[in-house]
Amino acid sequence: ISELRYPYDPRPYSGELLIRIACRIEAFGFKLPILVDTNLMVIAGRGRVLACEILQYTAVPTICLEYVGDAEARALVIADDRLCELYEWNDEFMPGQLRELRVLDETFAVRYERLFDRHYRA
Repeated sequence: ISELRYPYDPRPYSGELLIRIACRIEAFGFKLPILVDTNLMVIAGRGRVLACEILQYTAVPTICLEYVGDAEARALVIADDRLCELYEWNDEFMPGQLRELRVLDETFAVRYERLFDRHYRA
């Protein structure tokens, strides 16, 4: 982690958001690798890197995009961050999905329902 760089990520990460990301990493493990260029500049996954620092991880899985130039890497950073802003939740659909999760595995659902706090009210 100490070798990774992220000099121009435009997205700010609040302490609360980083704690939420860290909780998800603790709950589910590290499932999505960090995308980096050949200079170990983070293209996608800076929030996960920062959360792993909170968790005192010393390493994270990475995928090197070897043939990405500087301009394309910067564009990917922005595109990746902007894409998250465009996500919407189907608030009518999610509570049913989470109830089904509870049926599939009650222990898992109860343990992790706080991770889905917005949708578990139904």
